[in-house]
Amino acid sequence: MTDFQLNLNINNNLSRKTKRCARCKQEKPLDEFYPHYNKYRHKYYRTSYCKECMKEYRRQQYLKHKRKRLEKAKEYVKDPEIKKEAI
Repeated sequence: MTDFQLNLNINNNLSRKTKRCARCKQEKPLDEFYPHYNKYRHKYYRTSYCKECMKEYRRQQYLKHKRKRLEKAKEYVKDPEIKKEAI
């Protein structure tokens, strides 16, 4: 690849209106990706997973850690000291 072709590819990527999902590998419009704020760079980016894949991923993570989440919630409700610390 020549330098000219490389520059064209870089410029095309900067002005692109689509993005490839890292999970389903489909090219989708940018509005199909959630915005994500990077606090270190102070910029908004788009997530690497499309909205559909992100919903599925979060659902799987919730089910995977459901028991642990419920146990923590019970501890929070039972222990008044945790509530005071949170306030």
